[in-house]
Amino acid sequence: MSLTLIVAIVCTGIVLLILSFIVILLVHEKKIKERDMKIKEQKNNYEHQLLNTTLEIAEEERIKIARNIHDDLGMMLHAIQSHVRVAKRHSYNQEMVNESLEITESIVKETIDTIRSIAENIVPGPLINFGIIDGLKYLIDQINNAKIIEAELMTNEIDDVELKENIRVNLYLVIKEITNNIIKHAKASLIKIVVYKTSDSLNIIISHNGEGISDEAVKKLAESGSGIGLRSIMGRAHMISANIQYRIVDSTNSKIIIQIPLT
Repeated sequence: MSLTLIVAIVCTGIVLLILSFIVILLVHEKKIKERDMKIKEQKNNYEHQLLNTTLEIAEEERIKIARNIHDDLGMMLHAIQSHVRVAKRHSYNQEMVNESLEITESIVKETIDTIRSIAENIVPGPLINFGIIDGLKYLIDQINNAKIIEAELMTNEIDDVELKENIRVNLYLVIKEITNNIIKHAKASLIKIVVYKTSDSLNIIISHNGEGISDEAVKKLAESGSGIGLRSIMGRAHMISANIQYRIVDSTNSKIIIQIPLT
């Protein structure tokens, strides 16, 4: 075999090797692009789902408020109107007028209590008037007053944290929904809420001694559409740029960690 032929074979082999390497690189690059596109698509779908959840939450709250106003307040205001008409129609009869006014006064008091109850169910007064710490104290009192589960709050001597109202309200509702889920599903006897602050974040750790749930399980439930409460939590967290982690330490110790940026 001549030297020229050997050189030609070697060069051809090298060229084929280089071409094979280029093909492998192109295939690998294509796979990376496809994977990145898939991740991006999943991320967009997830963000779209969170947006839809946020809109659903707002719509559900509007419907709930409208129903309470229509069913409770509407009925009471109609009763007040009826008794005022009776008093006007029988203005010549002081006894009937007094009776109608007494009934009206009683209904007005009940109406005020109902309005207060509706408002407290949406956002408690202490949260609006004072701040997140007072709102959490109110939540803890509500849980303990129900005598279903024991609840504790540790604030590490934080009097309060300055938060925008929408962040304060949504953070409170996230914590409330998490504690509701623990009471309903975790079979726990104790909930502890710890609040502490760093230079750039507000941190809330909600721990309990019941059955925990992992981040993966939370995401699956939320994506499946069956975990309505979890989707509500994730939607509100997305609205206020909060990071939430679910951790199972052991069979009697699970934690939900919430981190809110302060900068």
